[in-house]
Amino acid sequence: MPQKKRKYAEYPPLAAFRYRLGEHDPLLALAFIGIISGLASGLMIAAFLLGIEALTSWVTTSSASILANTPDFESISAERRALTVLIGCAGLGLLYQLISPKHRYTGLNHTLVRVHKNNGRFSPLNLLVQFFGGIIALGTGASGGREGPGIHLGAGVTSVLAQRYNLPHNSLRIAAACGAAGAIGASFNTPIAGVIFAMEVIIMEYTLIGFIPVILSAVTATLISHAFFGNQSVFEIADMQLNSLLEIPFLAFIGLACGCASVLFIRVQQFSQPLLKLPVSVRFGLVGIITAIVGLMLPQIMGMGYDTVNQTLSSSTVWQTLLIICLMKIIVTAFSSAMGMPIGIIGPALFIGVLLGSAIGQIGAELVPQYASSPAFYGLLAMCGVMGSLLNAPLAATIAVMELTRNTDALLPGILVIVIANLCSTLIFGQRSANQALLESQGISLDTHPVAQALNRLGLSAIIDRNVRLLPEILSQEILEESLAEEARTVVIQHDSLDKNGRQKTFYYTLTRKQFQQLLSQDGTSMISDSTSLVRALKNSNIEPQELLEVNVELTVEQARQLLFNNECAGLWVNDPKGPLQGVLKRETLPRLIENW
Repeated sequence: MPQKKRKYAEYPPLAAFRYRLGEHDPLLALAFIGIISGLASGLMIAAFLLGIEALTSWVTTSSASILANTPDFESISAERRALTVLIGCAGLGLLYQLISPKHRYTGLNHTLVRVHKNNGRFSPLNLLVQFFGGIIALGTGASGGREGPGIHLGAGVTSVLAQRYNLPHNSLRIAAACGAAGAIGASFNTPIAGVIFAMEVIIMEYTLIGFIPVILSAVTATLISHAFFGNQSVFEIADMQLNSLLEIPFLAFIGLACGCASVLFIRVQQFSQPLLKLPVSVRFGLVGIITAIVGLMLPQIMGMGYDTVNQTLSSSTVWQTLLIICLMKIIVTAFSSAMGMPIGIIGPALFIGVLLGSAIGQIGAELVPQYASSPAFYGLLAMCGVMGSLLNAPLAATIAVMELTRNTDALLPGILVIVIANLCSTLIFGQRSANQALLESQGISLDTHPVAQALNRLGLSAIIDRNVRLLPEILSQEILEESLAEEARTVVIQHDSLDKNGRQKTFYYTLTRKQFQQLLSQDGTSMISDSTSLVRALKNSNIEPQELLEVNVELTVEQARQLLFNNECAGLWVNDPKGPLQGVLKRETLPRLIENW
């Protein structure tokens, strides 16, 4: 049987790099991945934001700026903005109808599924759908955020590059986290918040070896964003601080309000789930109709709404109006995201928090004006409170407070609001994060068991026994004698035969060196000319060769453990189609290794 040409066999450094990534502590290799991830995710986010900006400018006939947050949909007539979002959602629905259902999944939820259920392997087609679908949806006024699509794009482009060079699966998970951190850093100009978000929400664990590449990616992507858009904050936030410690009970009330707003958002998503049975074109059409109706009266809810956030932080809008806009934003965005629109919910969480906090701040200022801080200050704190409770990411929201305000005075009250908001949503209402709640309602449970997480961080190249001798299909007495002289611990036989379905298949069998010596010490071995006669000779000598399951070296140790659990084989024959590495992982070896760790 002719051997396939190994594409990377002539590039030993690349093969060595891939094997190094499977080891326990490949810090330098992961650092390199972090830098490449930052470059790729930064450029991808820049292209995505420029695409949204271009489409928004075209449909509103104004020079809308992504980072300057100039008014866009509010500046055009009510009929024009309603027609724009209707056409955008309807057209997107028709495009989705032509796409295979498995390629329609996008956003943060899809990123979580790919990281935890598929070891960080993303499809390029889903990436394209997210890129162009997100531009169409947000550029024509659908209510949503750019950060969820950005996380998918950042994690996805990094994963696709890593898959292109057949990097092991354990490194794909880190690569996806690097891309997600880069996306958050580039979108908000908050690299540290991007790092914490990636560890807290995407891979859901903190590891020392994971921090270095993720930090490098976030910083690199943020610098790429600076090159395109300059070093400026997304929100125009003045220097604000807490006036009095007597405001602490009021801050606790704001935290409770943020938790309730998050729960309402999630409940609207869950209530909308039965509509997922409808065709995607109908679902997106409903999103367009609802957004258009609400947008006729309240154009602030359309698009990302960061211009409204800045206006709320810099000027005073009556609290009744703020609460109405906030409620409508919750309903429209939650419904849109539940219907599968390629949008995010991080930006809307900030929008909801700012309006809710500012409204409550105005009420407080009317009741006790001598103690109240600026309503914009309360809006800033509530912004991070809603984000922390909606995504169950209190630490990322805390860091976001500091990076967005560039003022440590807001850190202490911000932590209070964030913690109380999270306690309200989780303990009082028993609600998980919006992403996990939506996935669970769809029957998807993320595998975040700590043992599985630990084993997924390690590649097979780190634990296999490479002291083996592979006997090819065609044999001779010289090959057998050479194999015996090599003193390999394990001998593996390659045997081409028919499987149970009558199809040609390559089987692998293992025997110990002692068994191999026993066979060659007997008479009749000169008749062995191929693997078939070798297997026959073993059976005649009462030596039963044990079958191995062939797997790719890209797998993680956890994937290997699952394969051994689900198959009655003696072990795994670990092969690398792109390189020279070969080895064996026997069934009885893995439990001992795990116990020693």
